Amino acid sequence: MKRFLQVVILVCAPLFICGATGTPAFAQAEVLISGNSKTALVFLHGYRSSSSTAFRNEAGSPSLPEALAGVRWSDLVRGGLSNDTMILVNYPANFCTKFTLPEIAQRITRDLDAQRVFTSYDRIVFVAHSFGGLVTKKILVDLSPDRREKVAGVVMLGTPADGAALADIGSRLPGTGRCGIISDLRSIERNSMLIDLTTRWRQMLVELGKSRRFPIACGYERQRTRPWGVIVPLSRIDGTCTESFAFDADHYEIASPDVGTSEFSWVADAILSAVAAHQRSMGLAKGIVNEQEIWISAATYIHGLGGTPYQTVDRQSDSMSSYSSDPDRQLEVASKVEFGAHFACSGKKLEPFGALAGGRLLREGTTTYRVESYLRAQRANAKELCFENGLGPYFYESTEAHFTAVIKTRVQVLAPVSDVVIGLEGMPRPDISISVGERQVDVEPIYEIKRSEDGAASYSGTVTFPQLGRDNYLLEMRFRGDMGVIAELTGKDEVSFSGITYIETR
Repeated sequence: MKRFLQVVILVCAPLFICGATGTPAFAQAEVLISGNSKTALVFLHGYRSSSSTAFRNEAGSPSLPEALAGVRWSDLVRGGLSNDTMILVNYPANFCTKFTLPEIAQRITRDLDAQRVFTSYDRIVFVAHSFGGLVTKKILVDLSPDRREKVAGVVMLGTPADGAALADIGSRLPGTGRCGIISDLRSIERNSMLIDLTTRWRQMLVELGKSRRFPIACGYERQRTRPWGVIVPLSRIDGTCTESFAFDADHYEIASPDVGTSEFSWVADAILSAVAAHQRSMGLAKGIVNEQEIWISAATYIHGLGGTPYQTVDRQSDSMSSYSSDPDRQLEVASKVEFGAHFACSGKKLEPFGALAGGRLLREGTTTYRVESYLRAQRANAKELCFENGLGPYFYESTEAHFTAVIKTRVQVLAPVSDVVIGLEGMPRPDISISVGERQVDVEPIYEIKRSEDGAASYSGTVTFPQLGRDNYLLEMRFRGDMGVIAELTGKDEVSFSGITYIETR
């Protein structure tokens, strides 16, 4: 009986190594679910499997990619995946495919490039089962640095980092020397390809450094895969894994955990954690991306109405503006327009009049800005104006001074749901817009601000955009100071403010 079992294992072992049944050919990567975020999940099946079978536990049930796409904000503490793109990769993984692991990885990389995966998405997470994890490692070590920067993380489910003992048995069968996958799956002690891959993988992670290294989550099996036993236990997973998890599953079941189980939640949370870590490493600071633009402008005007027998008085200075994509730079601007000696048409000499506007904008903290402005608008003391050269009469209407400060910044919401809060201290009431890509966010802001008691047009308090989901938002704030005076009317002709505004997520 013992001899009979040895023969059965020797003959049948290769048929069960690292995967279920199925023999796909190379095919174009399939976008199973197209999302509108900048995150893509790429799924790679294992040996003797396919993308349509590896991640599905029974016919008709949702596959792992489909189930993950259903993870919304209320399902997990860390966020949702419902807006992410799910991409399935197929490659020939039958018993005796002639393609080697390096050849498979090369062809998949070319396919992903043809699909513009590395240019269309900012964050890519690879989810791989069994042999697919080894293929993923080969893809990543051969990637150019600019494309590798897009990799947010890797989730490997039942990947035999040091090879599979069953492949050692299968490689002894007559004729299996020409089988690429069987050869590449042998234990690392007798596998030069795997030795080289492991060496290059570790070297790549060292070169990436702590700040740019992506997380590697590894799941391993606790249940026997009959009749072979536990194929990938804890001792067989990759030594570079940043976290590991024991699945109450065999080698096939590990790739298709049921929704609601600890195994499924771990996979989803590993992906979400990888995305969040990548977002932070690519420039986030306290939830705010260090990508900001600021500019200010000042303009001054004197308006008049003309017509027979009157002519028009209407002068405008050049509107001066400053722009900076470096938020640490201080911006200053000023504008002035004025009339010199003039008279009321009755002969009385009048004081000069005109307008002055200016201010400065600077960043005082990661997401804190100071805006200062001064506005002066001096009115003429008569409606009908004449000048020394005999010109006139002119009809004077008003004098105006304007100042505008614009702050644009990217706000990254990492939590499932967060409020984006804009704080004001002594600032003009802002016009605020928030968008994702080309789409304006349809959320009504909550204004909780009070006007300053000194009579200036400045406010203090907060403006809140509530309940925003995990995404990358563009926030634009426009602060405008206006000063206008009209002939023969009383009123303040000078105003200034100095205040700060800050942004935070709660």
